[in-house]
Amino acid sequence: DEEEASCIRIACSQEVDPKAAREFIRVEPAVSFEVASTDDGLRLTGPFQPAARYRVRLLPGLKGAQGVVLREEVFRLVDFPNLSPSLGFRTTGLYAAAAGSLLLPMETVNVPSVEIGLERIYENNLVYYLGHYREWSPPAHLGRSLPARTIDTRAALNRREVVPLDLRELLGPEPRGVFRVTARHATGHWPQDHRLVMVTDLAVTVKRSPADLLVWVASLSGA
Repeated sequence: DEEEASCIRIACSQEVDPKAAREFIRVEPAVSFEVASTDDGLRLTGPFQPAARYRVRLLPGLKGAQGVVLREEVFRLVDFPNLSPSLGFRTTGLYAAAAGSLLLPMETVNVPSVEIGLERIYENNLVYYLGHYREWSPPAHLGRSLPARTIDTRAALNRREVVPLDLRELLGPEPRGVFRVTARHATGHWPQDHRLVMVTDLAVTVKRSPADLLVWVASLSGA
């Protein structure tokens, strides 16, 4: 997995040149880091790990912009917390081919179990729903709720895990229509995310000319 950057901020009594400061800074355990200046000191950016402790040492000889030199070593212990729980769907598309895999990838961090909410929007109400309620659950007169499911992610602590949601398992062997899929932390309201998914075997082609409009609808399963 690609390592993500975190940072350690060091407050200084005066401005410090980050390039010159680099050779006077040590981090233990060793981590490759970059040094940048901030309004009140320095910022160390690197792949610092969650739930880990680092010893940051400033060596004698570190010089400030006003000429003041650090005469004795200074060190601090820095503890990084666990990552905050998060989850989200990794796709943004609306359409899913009925003959395809119907897998909806969901990424989680420190969320051991996820509650999956399912709602179907009636086809005759789709235009109205998209225009007024797209980011919200459909009112009862526009659709209906399906039984919710709880999924164990089996994710390791502080690791990003991708959980494939099988829409056939959630919706039935041959789902058709537009569904709002909501994922939320099973033990709380947040974090959460949702996606609209249209499961169909129809492909629509539209051609327009100054005088005519042609709409061609074909079944992919019968093609």
